[in-house]
Amino acid sequence: MRKYGTIIFLAFLLGSCGRGNLIMKTDTGEMSIKIDDRIYGPYEIAFYPAFAKHSTNFGFAYKESNRYYVNIDDRIFGPYSFADSPGFLSYGELFIFKYSIFTNISVSEKKADYFVKNGVVHGPYEEVNNPVFSENNESYGIIYSSQNKYYAHINGKTFGPYLNIVQLSFDSSGKEYCFGYLYNKNLWYVKMNTKEYGPFNKINYCTWDSNNVTIYYDDYKNTVYPK
Repeated sequence: MRKYGTIIFLAFLLGSCGRGNLIMKTDTGEMSIKIDDRIYGPYEIAFYPAFAKHSTNFGFAYKESNRYYVNIDDRIFGPYSFADSPGFLSYGELFIFKYSIFTNISVSEKKADYFVKNGVVHGPYEEVNNPVFSENNESYGIIYSSQNKYYAHINGKTFGPYLNIVQLSFDSSGKEYCFGYLYNKNLWYVKMNTKEYGPFNKINYCTWDSNNVTIYYDDYKNTVYPK
């Protein structure tokens, strides 16, 4: 607690994430980011910082003067109407984040979504989901839609177009991925690496063990296939 005259300022630690903390001043609501021994901010809004598991790379999104920015290793991207904090592959060899541009920021009328991968902008798209990483941060993927068709961008390769995509996920090793996709109005399939399973009436998600993939479908019925 720090005291200046008769005004008392409190800094509240919202949470910590490895090398970084997200801190909020209780009197103003302003947020700051602490990474190692450095403080960034204060900002109107800030999101939890992200870090590469096996390197010094870091990143976070924040709001300043009613616009959003993303800080990647002290390189600033923006301004945007909205942006999320980035994600990293394990050794920092790749970073990725999504952002949005609004036609009317006061009522959040969205014009387009984009994603940025290693500084390269992809888009505009109708919608971009938050990136998905494997548990060990060795693999990544992101789902987006364009002209009412859906695509899955996984480890640099793009799949689609499909009528819809659900539940992109990775196994613990990052070597296996799966997602459900809608082929037509009634037929869903699961793509898992080079294999495909189906058709189903609806896909919920899939899980793995060392030998098999279990697909959950139609209100969580399940069926098991060899990997």
